[in-house]
Amino acid sequence: MSLAAVRETVESVVIAFVLAFMFRTFEAEAFVIPTGSMAPTLMGRHKDLACPECGFAFQASASEEVNEDGSPKLPAEKYLVRSCTCPMCRRTFEVDSGRREHRSFKGDRIIVAKFPYQFGDPQRWDVAVFRYPGEAYKNYIKRLVGLPHETVKIHYGDVYVRDDRQGDGQFRIQRKPPGKLLAMLQPVFDNDLMPAIMRSGFPTPRWQPEPLSPNTPNWQPEDDYRAYRVEARPETEVWLRYRHLLPTQAQWAKVARGGQRQPLPRTEPLRPQLISDFSAYNTSQSWDSPIPPESIGLHPVGDLALECQLEVLSDSGQAVLELVKGGRRFQCRFDLRSGVAT
Repeated sequence: MSLAAVRETVESVVIAFVLAFMFRTFEAEAFVIPTGSMAPTLMGRHKDLACPECGFAFQASASEEVNEDGSPKLPAEKYLVRSCTCPMCRRTFEVDSGRREHRSFKGDRIIVAKFPYQFGDPQRWDVAVFRYPGEAYKNYIKRLVGLPHETVKIHYGDVYVRDDRQGDGQFRIQRKPPGKLLAMLQPVFDNDLMPAIMRSGFPTPRWQPEPLSPNTPNWQPEDDYRAYRVEARPETEVWLRYRHLLPTQAQWAKVARGGQRQPLPRTEPLRPQLISDFSAYNTSQSWDSPIPPESIGLHPVGDLALECQLEVLSDSGQAVLELVKGGRRFQCRFDLRSGVAT
């Protein structure tokens, strides 16, 4: 190879490195998410799992299996994930890290754009990468909630902010834009994913018709509780209500001990609960013990959403969707003749 060719190759490599460093410094930079503090929006080291009871696919943290530098913790047997809990049916099941379908994956890979904040300040609800002064060597990624000169308060799952420059001491609720809200929603219950064991009467169906007089038509379950049907009469409201009925680990264990025996072992009646900040991502356990309280969802949430498919067989009457938050009822009424929603 001639000297000119060698020089041209070296110059090309140097220019490529310079451009790469400039791009990384001013335009964008790639990161690997190390932990699950932003899950499920962004996930650290995790497992992709499917519940053996209802089939729901979800992710569970495996960050405790490795050190901060990514090297395995030793002895490995002590830190491997042994169990997880399904967010749909709340069945806790064993995880075998030796099986291919239970293997662990590295954290999400993202590319962070740097130039937008050269033309404007960060906005509330943005996801940003930053360095905390106390640990400047480490990159943090969080969703931005508070802005300069603000005091933040969280009350029953809602975010309130006080602008300390105004001096009026008033906290004002901060509503998420629709796009941000949709990105942050987590599934609470999917009627299409019903445990096969429900045919035997456990657990109690969460969708139940509101009690009416014996002579009034009411909602009837179909397709193993995956759908409901009613032939309503004029001027009569018939409601199908969702109740957050969650089996406990002890109840699932008692039913499991009964095996295929019919009828199933009797368990305590399920009690309705508030919808909380439970996240299956946080239920990974490296030992055989109950899930710690901080992982089961201790705080009720109010950002609720309802999605359904409604098949209408008549063009008269109304269909009403209702969400209840803190005793307040929020309704959307559909006029079945005109299709107008109010």
